[in-house]
Amino acid sequence: MPLTVAEAKRMLMAYPKATAAPHFDRQSYRAGRRIFATLRERDGGLNVMLPRELQETMCEAEPDVLSPVPGGWGPMGWTRLNLATADAATARSVLDEAVAESLVNRRLKPR
Repeated sequence: MPLTVAEAKRMLMAYPKATAAPHFDRQSYRAGRRIFATLRERDGGLNVMLPRELQETMCEAEPDVLSPVPGGWGPMGWTRLNLATADAATARSVLDEAVAESLVNRRLKPR
């Protein structure tokens, strides 16, 4: 059964310390300081940030549900999650990975 935008929002905000804020024509969702997902409510466009290797694996395993975001964002790990074809268990699994990635402590490169 497809996920609704309301269900996706509940899932996104269910993570500890999750926050939402406007982000261009979308709502961004953060865990800690980094964005792990963006949602465009008018059409249910949900994008999540995954590690690149995991993105490839998950997109190959679920091509009807997941695809790299077109343009330059996809190669950075941004992945489109199709709410119309995703079930709750798959969406939760993908979101779990996106949140875990957002919480990785990355040191800034020295200038």
